[in-house]
Amino acid sequence: MQNIASHGSSFQMQSCFDELGRIWRRLGHRPSKDEWDASDAKYSYTTYTTRFKGWINACVAFIEHASGLANVPSTSEELPDTNRERLP
Repeated sequence: MQNIASHGSSFQMQSCFDELGRIWRRLGHRPSKDEWDASDAKYSYTTYTTRFKGWINACVAFIEHASGLANVPSTSEELPDTNRERLP
């Protein structure tokens, strides 16, 4: 297994997502740590937890990437409030 946690290129990020997707599809669900460690994953569990600051964060980033939502703001605080009246 490779550890690429300290590298940040988009190619390496895509490779991380590709690998997570491959294992996810094979299992038919989000892999647990034990399932990941037992798989023939290209990258270590630690790579994902380090790069994304947690396994769940890695899975959420993968889902957002796979669904095309990767550039959407992640909290409502970042979204414009369209219900507020504008002051002159």
